[in-house]
Amino acid sequence: MSALENVNEIAKGIISGTTIGLLQGLGETGALLTDFAFDTNNARDVTNFFEDLKYKLNLDSNTPAGEIAETITPFLLAGIPVVGWASIASKAAQGAKVAQAGTFFGKTAQNFGRSNAGKVLLGGDGLLNNIKRTGFVTGGTAFADFMVAPSTNQTLVDSFDALGDIAPIFQTQGDDGLVGRQDALRRFQNKLKIGVEGGVLGGAIGVGLDVAPTTVGLLGTGIGQ
Repeated sequence: MSALENVNEIAKGIISGTTIGLLQGLGETGALLTDFAFDTNNARDVTNFFEDLKYKLNLDSNTPAGEIAETITPFLLAGIPVVGWASIASKAAQGAKVAQAGTFFGKTAQNFGRSNAGKVLLGGDGLLNNIKRTGFVTGGTAFADFMVAPSTNQTLVDSFDALGDIAPIFQTQGDDGLVGRQDALRRFQNKLKIGVEGGVLGGAIGVGLDVAPTTVGLLGTGIGQ
């Protein structure tokens, strides 16, 4: 496959993930509740509808590049905003001197960070407080990814054989013809694995945002000396 074809497949994966995939993931999440409660197959109907729509719009991809692009899109849509929001809230909780946010997104983060709950969860220094902040970001990212990711998506572990050997717990289960509550459980577990994997990535990015300013400061001090 040529470079241009790969770019086209990646573009299809991103477009599919940001439009059809987002609606499919949210729809499946709601449908799973009825499947668990009434032993129905509503989530499968949601999946079939959006998979058919993706095919009709020529947005389905069977190449590794396209599938990986479609896999990471839910994280970019749901996880990155959570990490950003938590970073703003964390600065406010720690009393950092920052300009008042001008957007609703930023204002809610700063207001939460300045609240008592925000200070408990995101404020303070030291290892314990860093662990709490990481846990907050990880949990928030995992929940957001779980809500929006289609159950048919793959995890990064599915996409790379080497990662499958390291973390097989994140490998999703394919459609084995299960129905009712059994299929709902399979789909729920797949979405949960996608969410947890996204949470781990979000937590790692959150740690990076925490550590980077300190590291830069220490490097600057060393250079200055």
